[in-house]
Amino acid sequence: MFIMLLFLFPLVKEEYYAGKYDFYQLVVFLSAGIISAALCGKQLTSFSNIAQYIVIDSYQSITRLSGFYGDPNFYSAQITVALAGCLILIPKVARKQIVPLGISVFFLVYCGFLSGSKSFFLILITLIILWVIDIFHVRGKMSTKITLVLGSLLLCVFVATSSMFSEWIDIFLMRFSNTNSLSDLTTKRSDIWITYLKTLITSPKLFLLGQGITKINIGNRASHNTIIQIFYQFGLVGMPMLAAWIVSFYKDKPLPISTHTHVPSILLLVAGIFLPWLALDMLFFDEFFLFQLFAYIGIQYICVEQNTLSSEAQPAPDLPIK
Repeated sequence: MFIMLLFLFPLVKEEYYAGKYDFYQLVVFLSAGIISAALCGKQLTSFSNIAQYIVIDSYQSITRLSGFYGDPNFYSAQITVALAGCLILIPKVARKQIVPLGISVFFLVYCGFLSGSKSFFLILITLIILWVIDIFHVRGKMSTKITLVLGSLLLCVFVATSSMFSEWIDIFLMRFSNTNSLSDLTTKRSDIWITYLKTLITSPKLFLLGQGITKINIGNRASHNTIIQIFYQFGLVGMPMLAAWIVSFYKDKPLPISTHTHVPSILLLVAGIFLPWLALDMLFFDEFFLFQLFAYIGIQYICVEQNTLSSEAQPAPDLPIK
């Protein structure tokens, strides 16, 4: 299936080229799907027929929910994608579209807190910082930009003081309180990364050719890092081939990227989509392809559609009087 998707998945972009949907629609439907699944997963645990599909990760006094996904970290990785999309759109769309996006941001943050994922919390802070930078790079009235920043500050204050979030904030405080080293912060992931890197360096065959498309892991533990996973599976020979596929996926249509206006938005999008991949094995999941398409359409929106809107908003030049 992975090999077939490498050949066939780029064809999915033809639907986008045909104008069947846009980035705003993708963000709204992705957010609605995540929110509805997360809230249903929280409320329907008392029904035995559906409870078997709801995983509750509970240990000591910590409870972590993940909707219907089964893993809180992979679940929160979807939330950061939707959050990044919403934050990119809010300062760029019409006022009537801001309301559903703002509501989506609130519930996505709440659903992310349900996961109790440390990576979600750290990425959320990163997204907020990048968003504030992005706001002041977008064309528009300064009063509107200040209003958006103040609105985000009010949301942060509400999250910090509301009883709706208090239980989950306590869980985050508990998870971060026992952090005395990088290993503790990454929940032993850094130890696994070192193990994989040492094994790759000490095994020339594995380093060159990789393990192949198998479920054989070192020490029965996944690598918890997509970059390391790609190197482990495909080796030095196969990794450049996959990298070439990724580059060609994004470069089939050149983009007019402006450093001043586009890069902050692109960084925000990339952070929301790909930062979670540094702690997860995404290579053989559907998200490896789906979220790259999401990133592609998001970058197209940032660079192409925003350029079009900006040029349409410019006043017509004065014609010379004959």
